[in-house]
Order: sequence, then C-alpha cells, then structure tokens
Amino acid sequence: MIAPSPIYDLVVRTLADLGVNNPEDIVPTLMIRDGSFLGHRFRYEGGYAVWWIGSPSVEFRDAQGRLVMMASVAGPKKGQAA
Repeated sequence: MIAPSPIYDLVVRTLADLGVNNPEDIVPTLMIRDGSFLGHRFRYEGGYAVWWIGSPSVEFRDAQGRLVMMASVAGPKKGQAA
C-alpha cells in the first residue's frame, strides 16, 4: 500500500461511493516511463482509476478502459457542499 495522500484518499472515497468498500482491494501502482514519474494507477475489481501528474482529476475506468467518471482532485469549491 502507498502512503496515504490526497489522491489515494479521493480514490478510496469515490470507490466507496461506487460500492468498492474495502481499501485492501485497491492495488496502487506508480506509473513510470523512461525513469519519469507519470502518475498513479489504482486497480480494483471491475476497473481502475488513474491520476496523471498535474491533472486536476482522477479518471475511473471500467475493465475495458471505458471512462466511468472523473473526480476532481481539488474537491468542492468554496460555497459548495462536499
């Protein structure tokens, strides 16, 4: 497991909303190409989530790679409900 981070916490919360309630079922990996860090991938039964470095959102995809939803890394803006 990776150390808790705002990205990991967002993935866990969003997956709980989608019915994946056990964080131990989430398999995090670092995405690295040619020695450069690209982002995080979080695999779970039925799909995966990806956060690309510098991206304002996390992509949630099904097992076939189709986009299911996106969650903002920034969270709700001031004045919006959480």
